[in-house]
Amino acid sequence: MPFDTLIVNGTLIDGSGAPRFRADIGIRHGKIARIGDLASSRAEHRIDAGGLIVAPGFIDVHTHAERGLVSPELNDNKGFITQGVTTCVIGADGGHSPRSIRELRETFEAQGVGTHYAFLVGVNAVRKEVIGMEDRAPTQAELEQMKSLVRQAMENGAVGLSSGLMYLPARYATTEEVVELARVAADYDGLYDSHVRNAVPDFEGAYREAIEIGLQSGARPHPAHYKAVGMRNWGKTKPLNDWFQSQIDQGVDLTVDAYPYDGAATALLVDVFAVPREDGMPVRPPELRDPLLDAGDFSRFMAGYVADLQQALRDPARREAIRVATEVGIPGVYSVIAFAAEGYDTLRIVASEPFPELEGQMILDIAARRGQPPFDVMADLLFAAGPEIKVTLAAAVEDDIREILRRPWTMIASDGSNTGFDNGRGHPRSRGTFPRVLGRYVREWGVLTLEDAIRKMTWLPASYYRFAERGLLREGFRADITVFDPDTVIDRSTWQEPARYSEGVIHVLVNGEPVLSDGHMTGALPGEFLPRADQDDVDDPGMPIAGS
Repeated sequence: MPFDTLIVNGTLIDGSGAPRFRADIGIRHGKIARIGDLASSRAEHRIDAGGLIVAPGFIDVHTHAERGLVSPELNDNKGFITQGVTTCVIGADGGHSPRSIRELRETFEAQGVGTHYAFLVGVNAVRKEVIGMEDRAPTQAELEQMKSLVRQAMENGAVGLSSGLMYLPARYATTEEVVELARVAADYDGLYDSHVRNAVPDFEGAYREAIEIGLQSGARPHPAHYKAVGMRNWGKTKPLNDWFQSQIDQGVDLTVDAYPYDGAATALLVDVFAVPREDGMPVRPPELRDPLLDAGDFSRFMAGYVADLQQALRDPARREAIRVATEVGIPGVYSVIAFAAEGYDTLRIVASEPFPELEGQMILDIAARRGQPPFDVMADLLFAAGPEIKVTLAAAVEDDIREILRRPWTMIASDGSNTGFDNGRGHPRSRGTFPRVLGRYVREWGVLTLEDAIRKMTWLPASYYRFAERGLLREGFRADITVFDPDTVIDRSTWQEPARYSEGVIHVLVNGEPVLSDGHMTGALPGEFLPRADQDDVDDPGMPIAGS
């Protein structure tokens, strides 16, 4: 019987961490039917992978891909597919309830999507649904209602529980409250994925809390987008990594994920100012929250808001009120400086067309040179450049990134989205994460071997997140496959131009169907919902799972 597709002449890296080898792959009915010398076999479709690497499709365990997948213009998931990604985990940072998960799934199934998707149910979402945005502990009845919502999502196939403990309303949740919710996920062999809280003022404590929640609840702990943020924490990753390793050596099943960039969330400089909700203060247009707002409308609304903010900053009383809201914090107004960073030492300018000499510089360093308070530096830059300066809200350093990526229990994940590129907030990780690791950290810098990097993108996440028949090139596994050129694969997105697509990924198959062929999108939408599988259905004989 002929194969549906044959991939011939390629070098296979199977995802396990084992050395590469030469073989062909025969695909039939969406699965890998044969691996071996198949050059003489017949097939309806033939891919010549001579000089290329053939690997399992990459699994991105921390995404916000739903922001684009809901749109018929973006549901092919091109920004991820051109990186070699075939599966996106959705629901990071605590953002989704059973209801929103159901609605998203219905939308995806109705219109089709280019990649597979899985869901995490969120602490933030279930807390908001039950007790709103109140700063208080839930009653026992409310806690039981929250646990019921987590249970509902887990019974519908969610892979685990996520939290965004830096964000409202989960900032109000105690460790014990999160443990109670995570216990429900653990009952279904779900994991606990955490955007940790207070990682700048309490770097070690924030990550230890995430592990402790896992230990107390029985849910496998997974701190997300792990990094040392802020000048005060640079260089602290190795001691914490050694502690993580000590926990693993004692039998704790933990992993982390990370992306290969020295800055986290991006924002326009104007977004750093926290503005009180008072008469006479500028009001941010609600339209600016729309991730699908086009560039022209965004510029128009933003220009009006910037003008109003500049006017407020000219008035001494209003300027002082904005400074207090930004630096100290006031109830009901979120400030990244007051509530997340507890200071300015996380802010780095990453794009500044009017003043390119400032790119890469920390706000605190600029303030020191000018002899000004950092708030005044930001205000001066806002007057001089309007919305044309972009900052990262969480600056890291390269040595720490490499220390994290080298660890065998670190997955690669983008924290990416496929929207936001028209509003000045796009991050290069959204379209560059996986090729950046392969092109920079493997080929150019030698931080990882190619086999290690691919394991971090495939079998490690598949085993830990319980995706059956995924993450390895094995006969009987689903044919989610990425074919790339190891000599040319590279990221092209930058802080200044984050929308640029990566290069060097040549073919991508999802369930055996080509979604990228010779570097071009095919328009196919074969992605499907991936429910959490039982561990027995994930383990491959002879293969250790996760970080072991």
